[in-house]
Amino acid sequence: MATTTTASYCFIGTGFSNSFGPAPIHLAEITPSSISIIHTFSSPSSNPSCIVSHPTSPILYIVDETRFGTVQAITYSNPTLSSPTSPPTLTPLATPISSTGRVPCHISLSSAGAGAGFLLVSNYIEGSVAVLPLTPRLSLSPATDSKAHQYCAKDGYASLQDRQEHSHAHCAVVSPNGNFALVADLGLSKVFSYDFDSSRGSLQGSFDSSRHLQLRRDCGARHLAFSKYGDFVYVTCEMTSTLAIASFDEGTGNLELVEELSTLPPNQKPTRDHHRGDSTVVVSPSGKFVYVGVRVCDPGLIAVFEVEGGGKLTLVGHESTRGSVPRHFAHIAGFLVVANQESGNLVLFLVDEEGDGVGGLKFLDECECPGDGKPTCIAQAF
Repeated sequence: MATTTTASYCFIGTGFSNSFGPAPIHLAEITPSSISIIHTFSSPSSNPSCIVSHPTSPILYIVDETRFGTVQAITYSNPTLSSPTSPPTLTPLATPISSTGRVPCHISLSSAGAGAGFLLVSNYIEGSVAVLPLTPRLSLSPATDSKAHQYCAKDGYASLQDRQEHSHAHCAVVSPNGNFALVADLGLSKVFSYDFDSSRGSLQGSFDSSRHLQLRRDCGARHLAFSKYGDFVYVTCEMTSTLAIASFDEGTGNLELVEELSTLPPNQKPTRDHHRGDSTVVVSPSGKFVYVGVRVCDPGLIAVFEVEGGGKLTLVGHESTRGSVPRHFAHIAGFLVVANQESGNLVLFLVDEEGDGVGGLKFLDECECPGDGKPTCIAQAF
C-alpha cells in the first residue's frame, strides 16, 4: 500500500451537460481520508468527456466528444501553489486538432519511439482510430495515420441494431512493449491488433488478420487493459456484462481467448440499455486484482477479480460505487477514484491489497461535482 501523507490532485472530465454551454473540467484534492472539488474550470472543449494527463509534464489532453471531433492539449498550473487569490489555471497550448472522425470517445498516450510520443484517439461514429504525434512542446500535430473499421451488420444481426449496427471504436491502447496497438470495437465485438510503427506513427495490419480477437457478436468490446506483465489482455464487454481474458503474444501481437466471465452478482441480468452495461477495466498496482465497472445496478458496482496462474481469473466479490453509472475510475497516489456519471458524485477508495476489503478496496469519502456536467473521466495532476 503506497499512499501519500500529503494532498494529491486529479482532474475530472465531464460531459453530456443538460445545458447548452460547454461542460466543465473540475480539479479535485485528495487527502488520506477525503476527496473534494477545489476548482471548476470553463473547458475549451464543449464536451470534455475523456481526458488524459502527460506523465511527466503539466499537460492535459482533452477530447471534444461531438460530431465535429477534435482533441486539444492544455497546460495547467501547479495545484499546490494555488490560493484564493491565485487560482489554478488551464491554458490551451495550441488550437484543437481534428480527431479525423466524429464523436471521439477515448484517448490514450504512448511514449513509444524516439520522439515526444503519440496520442491515440478512438472515434465512435466512424469506428476509426487515429494516431496524433506530440510535438517537442507536447502539443498535438495532425494525424499521421488512421484505421477505419468499415462494416455494417447483416440482416441476421437485426437484434443488434441498437449500437452494433456497424463499427464503433471505443478504446485504443499501445502495448507495453510499444510494438502493437489494440483497438476495442464495441460495434463489432472485436479487438483489433495492429503493428504500431513508432518511427512514423502508423498502424499496420489488415481488417481480417487472424491475430485479432473476435468475441461473441453481441458482447460489445468497450475497454481493455493489459496485465501487469503484458502477457494477457482484459476486455470489458458492455452489452453482456462480461470480462473477456485473452493471451497476448508480445512478439506477434496475436490474441487468443482464454475465458469470458460474468461480472454480475447472482440473479442480476445484463442489459443493452444505453450507459447501463459494463464500463472500464483497471488492474491493481501489484497486478493481483482486476476491477471492472458495472453500471447495470443502482448503485453501481466494481466487480473484483483475483488473478491466478495461466491468465485465469476468479470473481471474489463486488464493491458498491455509492452512485449511479460508474463510467470511469483511476488509480491516484494509492487510491481508487470513481466517477459516477448519472448521480454526479466522486467516490474515494483506499487501495490496500493486503487489507480485508473486497479486492483491497476500503471506502473513505465521496463528494458531489458542481454544475450539470456529468463526471465521466479522471486524470491525475502531476
